[in-house]
Amino acid sequence: MRKAQLPTKQSSLMLFFDDEGTQHREVEGRESPEFKKLFKELKYMNGGIETGFKHVAVETYTPKLFRVQRDKYHHVSVNEVSMGTASLNKGDCFILDAGTKIYKYYGEESNAFEKNCCGTAAENMENERDGQAKSIDFTDDEEGFWSILGGKAEVSAKEAVEEPVSEPVLYKISNESGSLETTEIARGDLKTSMLESDASFIVDGPYQLYVWVGKDADKAERLGAMNSAKTFLEKHDKDRSCVCFKEGKPINSLGWQKLFGA
Repeated sequence: MRKAQLPTKQSSLMLFFDDEGTQHREVEGRESPEFKKLFKELKYMNGGIETGFKHVAVETYTPKLFRVQRDKYHHVSVNEVSMGTASLNKGDCFILDAGTKIYKYYGEESNAFEKNCCGTAAENMENERDGQAKSIDFTDDEEGFWSILGGKAEVSAKEAVEEPVSEPVLYKISNESGSLETTEIARGDLKTSMLESDASFIVDGPYQLYVWVGKDADKAERLGAMNSAKTFLEKHDKDRSCVCFKEGKPINSLGWQKLFGA
């Protein structure tokens, strides 16, 4: 009797996605809005994650300073920054993790949303300490806070974040020469009518790189589209997230919709 062949894990996955899984390349600190939506909070730590106090002695714990920020898409990130008053500013919130004490510092120009997220993040740290730490407001122990940071100093205003001024550029991926090449075909005001079903394209946006694969594109252009994008980033010395879309499939990307007015 002939036995039925069970699908492999990989083939099962592709069947689940109807052979049309969307590819993403995310870069730390430059994640796409869609990626950030998957998490309530993104926390960045230098050198990995501490084990808390279950295996690390309290007296040997190294203090850490974190900045709590909200971007224009209302996503919150918690980034470890350099220890010292120079890292503080009036527009953001900060968490000084000193081991048994976790200080919450609210910049006087920070908004209520950031303050709330800062408080939640500090409480989460406290809960991970197995009852050996307490989160407190900066005002409850100012002397201890400044002492850990090396002494009290004037806190600077938040630096304005400059928006990218570069205009979006559309490139066509071609295999006519026998190897994949990219050629600029438009910039500035992009329209979906510029995308051709028998080709693949790269869109270099202000914040992210996009790959669009036409349903009738050459096999080499379809399969090599993401590699072409990677080569493009390396060639132009850019460190960005990248997402690949296929013609006929829904595109739920805020950045793409903004570029093409979709």
